[in-house]
This record gives sequence, C-alpha cells and structure tokens, in this order.
Amino acid sequence: MSAEETDKFQQVYLLSLISPSKFDGISTVQSLDANEEKAALRGMLLDFKIKTHTFSAKLDSFAKKMDRAIKNYEPNSPLNAEDFLVLTDTVRIHDVVNEWHQLLGKRKEIYQPKEDFKKIMNKLLFRKKIEINSGNEPIFIDESNNEIPISSLSFGEKQLFIILGEGLL
Repeated sequence: MSAEETDKFQQVYLLSLISPSKFDGISTVQSLDANEEKAALRGMLLDFKIKTHTFSAKLDSFAKKMDRAIKNYEPNSPLNAEDFLVLTDTVRIHDVVNEWHQLLGKRKEIYQPKEDFKKIMNKLLFRKKIEINSGNEPIFIDESNNEIPISSLSFGEKQLFIILGEGLL
C-alpha cells in the first residue's frame, strides 16, 4: 500500500512538470522558507535512494538562489530573469513538497499497525526485542544485539507473537 502511495506521488510529480501549479501565484513565495523547502527536498531525494553526493551541491546552490529570489521579491516591482525563473521553479517545488508531506502522512497511517505491534511486543518480551526488516520480516534481537532465530523463542513468546500478529496486523 505504501508503494502505491509512492507511485501516486511520482505520478503527481511528473504531471506537475506539464500542468499548471496549484499555487496561488508567485506572490505567495514570500511566506516560504528556503531552508524548510531544502530540508524537505533532501528528505525526498534520500527516500528515493539518491546518494547525497549526487544532489548535495545542486540542492545547496538552488536553495541559495531560492532564498535570494524570495528576499528580492517585491510584489509591485519587476523581477530580474534569474529570480523569476527561480521563483517559478520554487512554486512548482513547493507543490511537490506539499504532496510529499501528504505522502509521509499516509505512510505513517499505513505503517501504524506495524509500529503498534512492535511497541506492544517489545513491552512483553523479556531481554529481547523485535524489529521488522526491509523485507517486512520479523527479527528478534537479544540484549547484545544478536539475532535470535524464532525457533529459539519460548513457547509463550511464540504464542504472544502469533496472537498479537493476528490481532493487530
């Protein structure tokens, strides 16, 4: 389900390249914070597994231009060409950032039962904890951070795992 939401986000992003912005115009960029936009973009890029060294310089450069263009913007004054282009890009980026924040909210809702399961299970386990790996598989870990095979759990721990898994997931 999270993958579906991520696919929808990618579609929204790609379609935003060819459709008008939902933004109410360049004048609203005055309320934006270039650092917040930069942080959101960094999070998006990292989430899509893009290496920091690939985007860091470009993102820093654009954020500086964005900050300058926002500060230079005067509603009734002409804009230089570079500031105009940066501000129009900023409008589109802000739309994508808003969509990204909505995706993060949906992801949190989707994964909440799994987080609740882990939290409850970890309260009930003695000297162990459960984690869920990227393959969505449960991993039990002892106090020394060693992985414990499920077969090594006590009968009661296995029963708790099954009952809570059935009830919460």
